[in-house]
Amino acid sequence: NYKRATHIASLVGQGVAYLLIGGGVFIIFGNIFIEDLNPFNGIWLAFIGWFLHNAATTSYRQVEIREALRGFTARAVMSTDYVAISPNLSLKELVQGYVLPTGRRHFVVAEEGRLEGVVTFENVKTVPQTHWDITPVRTVMTPADKVVSAHPEEEALSILERMDEHDINQMPVVKERLVLGVVVRENLLRLIQLRSELGV
Repeated sequence: NYKRATHIASLVGQGVAYLLIGGGVFIIFGNIFIEDLNPFNGIWLAFIGWFLHNAATTSYRQVEIREALRGFTARAVMSTDYVAISPNLSLKELVQGYVLPTGRRHFVVAEEGRLEGVVTFENVKTVPQTHWDITPVRTVMTPADKVVSAHPEEEALSILERMDEHDINQMPVVKERLVLGVVVRENLLRLIQLRSELGV
């Protein structure tokens, strides 16, 4: 059982880490009573223990995430209530009609269901507000050929890893240029937490 084995290894690693940290603290403050102890060695030992503890905790957390998302695809975790806007919409219309009422900062740009690109509030802010009414979304959006997207049968774990790699929180699910939905990082994390709490 890979998960159980990793859990045991993680606990052992954390135990060793606590011993190193404890030994480091002893050396740091033990110098008051034992002159031969070097506080710098204690600091270094405690730092190694802290690093080992983080590594042991992270390794098991990664296994938990892998197990929680196992068997789920983009189609299963995507949201279909995404908002698609026209590339010809002005930035002023985008902000007043979509950003402010919904609080969303990321929008799929599509025409007749076909992906044209994505636009974020960060894209909008690159244009002076005085020009919003004459600037179409098309001019500031990330075009379709540069959008990081997912295939409907791609594994959820792969999607989360690519989100981390590209530092994004949402990914459109596309098949033959048609937008089927959007995978949101928050939903993936909620799924992981829920399955973990249920012990699934």
